[in-house]
Amino acid sequence: MAQEYPFNLRDLRRVIAVAEHRSLRQAALALEVDQGTLTRSIQALEHALRIPLFERMRTGARLTAAGMAFTKIAASVLDGMDEAMLHLRLRHNGVVGRFRLGVQVSFASGVVAALLERYQSVCPDVDFQVMDGPRERLLGDVLASRLDAAIVIAGEGWTARAVPLGSERVLAAIARDHSLAARAAVTWPGLSDCLLTLPRRGAGMELRKLALLHGILPECIMFHDAAIDRLAGTGPSRG
Repeated sequence: MAQEYPFNLRDLRRVIAVAEHRSLRQAALALEVDQGTLTRSIQALEHALRIPLFERMRTGARLTAAGMAFTKIAASVLDGMDEAMLHLRLRHNGVVGRFRLGVQVSFASGVVAALLERYQSVCPDVDFQVMDGPRERLLGDVLASRLDAAIVIAGEGWTARAVPLGSERVLAAIARDHSLAARAAVTWPGLSDCLLTLPRRGAGMELRKLALLHGILPECIMFHDAAIDRLAGTGPSRG
C-alpha cells in the first residue's frame, strides 16, 4: 500500500520559502499569503511530522537539523514534480515522447521528406517511428491508435480528418531505349500507349486509381510482386 504523507506541494513550497528568507514575515510577503496563515501551516506540518523544522527567534526563523534534511527532500520532490509537469506539457504539445507515423508514399525525397526532416529538427527528443504499408491498413492502424498519424495518397474517405500536404510526382521506371526515356518528365496522357506495371502491394491500388482517373485504360495496367529494380524495362510500349 502506498504511504500517505501529512503534507502537500504547497506545504513544501512554504517550508522552502521560510528557510530561504529566514523569516515568516518575509516568506509570507514572497508567497503573497497572510503571515498568520503561513505560521499555522508550518505549525500544522510540524505537528503532523512530530518534528520541529524551525527554531523561532526574535530575529527570524532558523532551520533545525531535521528541518535542513526535510528541506533537501522537499526541494528534490518539487524539482522532480516541476520536471515531470514540464515533460507532460511538452509531450502533450508533441515536443517529446513517441510519434508513430505510417507512410504509404516514398519519403526519400519531395514534400514528405522535407516535412519529416523539419519535424525531426524541431522535435529532436521525440522517438520517431515510421511504418510503411498499404493505405487502408495504415488508416485502420490510425483508427485503432496503433499509429498517431499516416501520410497516404489522397483517396476516398477521411476528408474531415485529412490535411493535404502537397502534390508529388509519380516515378516511372522505363527501359533506357524507350521512346520516353529522353524526356525530363512524362504526363499521364503520355503513358496512354504504354503497358503500366504496378506493385501489387503498397501504393499499387492507389496508383491504379490515379491512372484510371487520368484516362489510362484498365487493360493497360498489370500488377507484379517484384521490386522496382526487377520491373525496370518490363513494360513494353504498345505503339
